[in-house]
Amino acid sequence: MKKHTLVIVALAGFFASAPVVEGNPVGPPNGLDVNVINEVNAFVTNTSVPTGEQNLDVNGDIKVHEQGTVQVEERRVPFQNDSSWDDWAGGDIRSFNVDIPPDKMLIVQTVSISALVESGQDVQAQVTTQGAGAGGLSNHPILLTRQGTFGGLDLYVGTTSITSYATGNGGLLAGVIRNATTGNGGKIEFSVSGYIVDTM
Repeated sequence: MKKHTLVIVALAGFFASAPVVEGNPVGPPNGLDVNVINEVNAFVTNTSVPTGEQNLDVNGDIKVHEQGTVQVEERRVPFQNDSSWDDWAGGDIRSFNVDIPPDKMLIVQTVSISALVESGQDVQAQVTTQGAGAGGLSNHPILLTRQGTFGGLDLYVGTTSITSYATGNGGLLAGVIRNATTGNGGKIEFSVSGYIVDTM
């Protein structure tokens, strides 16, 4: 019984110092009892709390009630996109960008890049995601591996699983660079898959 008195005194001290919200009293009235504590617990935790003896555990102590869990269903819309250039047009870089609709975020899961270059040339690639709603900027180098020579051109390919977040216009960027400008080379392709979620 002494333990109950200490718990009730401690609770009374806590609620006496708690702020008062207009129309919703948070402090118990005089003559504090277990049922009043139940009502206060119901207000604080925003859950339905049993009254009377059900509010005591096997030792006779006042139970600590768990907060209710609010589950929000996240609506995921599958997303995939592929774009390409016919060749290098005498340059050393090809870039791709994906615009993300307003109030949406793209969660990137997989990216793939392939490029045909003049035999003997090297290629590197990088994917960047950005946007205020995505928490800043993220850069992901993509390892490209030479697959062989086809029609006199060397083929480089890389596929990587990542987790990255993009929002806004140009929220997802990919850059593919070769180490020379000699010849037009061949097709450069970028693919991405993931899903879109709401940000509002």
